[in-house]
Order: sequence, then C-alpha cells, then structure tokens
Amino acid sequence: MWKKLKDRFRVDDYFEGKVDAYDTVGFSGWAYNRKSPNSPVDIEIYDSSTLIGTIKADTYRKDLERSEIGNGCHAFRFNFPLDFVDKKNHEISVKIANSNYFLKDSPFTVNIPTDIDFISIDITNNCNLRCPFCLVDRKGAINTDFMSLETFKKILVFLPYLPVASFYLSCLHEPTLHPDLAKFLEIIPQHWRNRVFFTTNLAANLTDDTFIAMSKSGIHHINISVDTLNPTLYPKLRKGGIYKRFISNIERLTSIFSKEPHAPELHFITVALKSNMNEIPEIVAQCAKKYLAVSHEVRYPFNVNSIDDVWRKDNFITEETDWDIIENSLKDTTANYVLCRPPDNYYDAFASSVDYYETGQNHVQATPPEKPIQLRIDYKGIIRVLTREEHFYVNINILNDPLKLFSAFS
Repeated sequence: MWKKLKDRFRVDDYFEGKVDAYDTVGFSGWAYNRKSPNSPVDIEIYDSSTLIGTIKADTYRKDLERSEIGNGCHAFRFNFPLDFVDKKNHEISVKIANSNYFLKDSPFTVNIPTDIDFISIDITNNCNLRCPFCLVDRKGAINTDFMSLETFKKILVFLPYLPVASFYLSCLHEPTLHPDLAKFLEIIPQHWRNRVFFTTNLAANLTDDTFIAMSKSGIHHINISVDTLNPTLYPKLRKGGIYKRFISNIERLTSIFSKEPHAPELHFITVALKSNMNEIPEIVAQCAKKYLAVSHEVRYPFNVNSIDDVWRKDNFITEETDWDIIENSLKDTTANYVLCRPPDNYYDAFASSVDYYETGQNHVQATPPEKPIQLRIDYKGIIRVLTREEHFYVNINILNDPLKLFSAFS
C-alpha cells in the first residue's frame, strides 16, 4: 500500500499546471507532464466534490512553447455549466485526471449573479398582422425599421447573466420580418443560446433556409401563435394573414425541425375567444400530433384600451362557465397544455395599450429598481427598465460597458 502511494506521489511530481484566469463564463489554464512533454493530459473539473467536466489540455499557446512547456500544446479553456447562473458560490477545483495533482491557483470561487430577471428585445418595430386583440396599438406604425447587427452584438453582453429562456428575441413585434434573422441567430454565442427564445405568428413569407437556420440555432424554444386552424376564421383573427401561407409555413417548419435532433422546442400559444373556444381542443390536439408541440398555452387576451369596444364585447370570454367549458373540453387531450384563466375582476378595468414605443407599465417614482431588474430593448438599442421607463433609459450604443451601468442599481 505504501509503495503504491509512494509511486503515485512520484508520478504527481512530474505534473505542472496553472489556472491563468477565470470570469463568469469559464476559465483557462495549462497543464502537462514533464516526463511526457509532448503528450497532452486530461483535466478534471470539480464543483466542491462533484465532477462537472473533463477536458484535454491540448491547445497550442506560443507563450507556453517559449517557456519550454513541452511543445506548447498544453492549454485549455473550460466553460461553466449553464446552471451556474444561480447567485451561489461555486468552489472550483482543477486537477490532472488519475492523479492527486491540483493546478496552481486552484481551487477558486466563482459567483455568477442574476441581477437581471429577463430582457425582452425587439429586432424590428412592426408586425405583418393587425390582429384585433393585439396588446400593441399600431396606429402609429407606418414604417418598418430593423435593429442593426452592431446593436444586437452589444446586447449579447448580457446573456451570461441571464437565467435559461429569459432573453426574448421578440416581445411586441414580429421577428421574422427582419431580413437578417438567420445572421442574428448565428452570432449568438453557442454556450448561451439556451437563454434565447422568440415568438412568431408564422404568417410572413418564409423560406426553407430560414427554417433550417431556426432548426440549427440551438436556442431554447420558439413560441408559435395558433388561434385557429379554420381557414374562414383565420383572416378574421389574424388580419393581414393568408391561411394557406401559414399552413405551408408550419408544415415546412415542423418537417425540417423533425429531421434536426437538436432543434429548439416548439411551444404553442392560443388566445381563447368566443369565436374559437369550441375549436381549442382540436387546435391543441393537432399541434401536439402534427406540429411537434412540446407545450401549449391557452390564455385570455390582454384587456387593453386600444381594442375596439364592440369587438371586445363580441369576442372576449367573460363568463366563468365558458372557461369551465374550455377546461373540461381539454381534459380528454393527451397533449401537454396549460390553461390560463383571466384574473378576478380582470375585465372591470382596461390596461394601458402598449403603444409604438413604450411598454405601458405603471410608472413609479424615480428610485432605483429592485434586483433582479427587467429590461426592454427596442430596435434602436434603447434600454428601458420596466416600471421605470420614463426615468431609466439609455441607448446601448453609447455605453462602453452596459453591464457596469445596470449592476450599479442597488
């Protein structure tokens, strides 16, 4: 036994390595075996006593070769697991596999903050439809403008500090109108793509290339709005939409996604109205059976003051008994769904419509918001803190360090 331990320590004496630097994304370093200076070694990474990953130290660095660290091919970079964004301390130990040798400057402690709850951005400022129940008042929407690639790149600095599925690539407008949507998806860092999702009406004139880019994007999920599969009702609920185009889009998208093993999940949203309530069980069933639905949200419409009063009266479901009918009709489906009923007294007062530029939140006095904060960023790059829109807003393009500004809120 003592001989085995002695032999192990002798082997460990040949190892050398160091953690050079770490940040909220991961860390870098180098390691090698002086006895086999041209052969890479395997590295084990632990969070306390839990093994969280292994990596081979085989990347070339000129400074290592100059320092006669073997042939210089002994560097590595390790990215932390995505669930490290949890405000907890993680004690990271780094050792050479099958040894007792821990790299210099290991262990070290990392804490990745979640000071931002979510970010909802819009890469355009318009929609291709004029749905009568939309929460956005589009009366002032004449031109369609697009976020620049440079602005989008600056926004991506926030991604490492966000929880999973908390970066809305679209919030109020239709993202597929942007001619560079595929490029936007492509430049999102691979390690942080599960933070991202977007919502689409799938009613624009979309190509297979766009759907292929979506399928390979690695983002967390895509929400698809489906309020009816009835060709007669569709243009009434989705004003400006063409039913045949929508069906073609959803069938081509799901066909392409079914062939991509790592395609984003497809989540569906249906707004429950008097005109479609009897159809809702079939919509949910068909989306699950034919269109790869992982989940389906059936929800009430937003009661905003820009909706026509007559249309509201004729279409909003205000009786609890009608919501009971919908709930009972969905019980027989095997699909994964959630029914969102309106809150008590929801229809007694209007919410402010979300106009062309603002979020319509209730404003409060100009005190710093409590963390975690919630941000909205429009196509121009103007960042607004939700509930503080009139007091805290700035264009990201004039900031050298956006993170520093928003981490200053106490």
